[in-house]
Amino acid sequence: MSGNLARLYEVPAPLPQEIVFDVDEGYPLIPDAIYSAACTSCEAKQTFGTLKLYFKFRITEGEQSGKILFAAFNVGRGKRPKLIRGGDLFKMLCRVLSLPANTKAHRVSSRELVGKVCNIQSRTVTKDYRQRSLPAAACYSVVGQVIEVLAG
Repeated sequence: MSGNLARLYEVPAPLPQEIVFDVDEGYPLIPDAIYSAACTSCEAKQTFGTLKLYFKFRITEGEQSGKILFAAFNVGRGKRPKLIRGGDLFKMLCRVLSLPANTKAHRVSSRELVGKVCNIQSRTVTKDYRQRSLPAAACYSVVGQVIEVLAG
């Protein structure tokens, strides 16, 4: 009788079936260099439990013209972005906007950068958020540094 039970619970092997995956468009990968780029937008998003500010830059000249890179900055854990004096965003804004040195709290708008043409330094992202190496096909370029505002 045990042979009959084995046949009763026997699962037929699945037919071989091809599964086709759609791969979304990735971020551009360009050579690390200094580029002239227009800051096109600024958006705040929750990313991995932290509020981040994303500035998007569209390269305006040369072979990479039209490519869009982003710069991400941590701006706190609440619903409103907070510019922390020791943070990367504050340091960058001080450098490129020549913010005055003071100890008083004040406000800075994203409009100070959006719509302006800047020199940016690109860098290639080769590790994920856990510091694991990315395969070559998954590497991408970001704005490593905003060097200066040129016009706008």
